[in-house]
Amino acid sequence: MLTVAGAYFFSGFNKLLLSGPAWFLSGNLRWILFASSDTSPYPVKLALFLAGHPLAAQGVAAMTLLIELGFPLTLWKPMTAWFFVPAVGLLHLGIWLTMHLDYSAWILTVIVLFVPWDVVADREGILARIRPSPIGFRDVAAAAGTPRGALLSGEQ
Repeated sequence: MLTVAGAYFFSGFNKLLLSGPAWFLSGNLRWILFASSDTSPYPVKLALFLAGHPLAAQGVAAMTLLIELGFPLTLWKPMTAWFFVPAVGLLHLGIWLTMHLDYSAWILTVIVLFVPWDVVADREGILARIRPSPIGFRDVAAAAGTPRGALLSGEQ
């Protein structure tokens, strides 16, 4: 989890370190999107649409930095994962739709590591169905018609 959170944080930090606020306040993302569409065999309509609207491109760039720099909060405040996990999913979906770069492995990694699966399962009632019986292993065997202790000793 620390590695994934660090990767997002340092990605955003590097953008600020090398470009400063100009990374999201200038036309930087617009030119990236124009270049992405130009190098594609066919025009990427979403990239061209976003690049053609400077304020929208700056807003997306600012949200990208917010998501990348803020992602480590999930380590200290797990409830923030309810915001950052879908945000990262949308971030990578946007990258795929506009630049045709496949980061699906990152999306899956974030989902596996940062979704509180016990909470999801409990909310869906799954844990109640798979919890062990309070009567214990030997009583379960006896209830199945096997003599008590037979499963433990190997007797039938």
